[in-house]
Amino acid sequence: MKALNTLYMEHFESGPRLGPGRRVVFLSGGDSAKREVGALFSEFGFAVIDLGDLHTGGLMQQVGGPLAGLQLFQID
Repeated sequence: MKALNTLYMEHFESGPRLGPGRRVVFLSGGDSAKREVGALFSEFGFAVIDLGDLHTGGLMQQVGGPLAGLQLFQID
């Protein structure tokens, strides 16, 4: 299970909302773990995006990957 690997701690500490948008959190891993963790992050107010299995999604989230360090928001 990989989650929150794309966020800098200062952005995470700012909370899930900025204006009309919800901060995006990417998840990758097994389906049951993603459901549970995704439900928690949704409940906290984050927008959750499933990147698939740990290998595929994990590569996109790790340092040097295309999503690392991006600060994205979903506008409600």
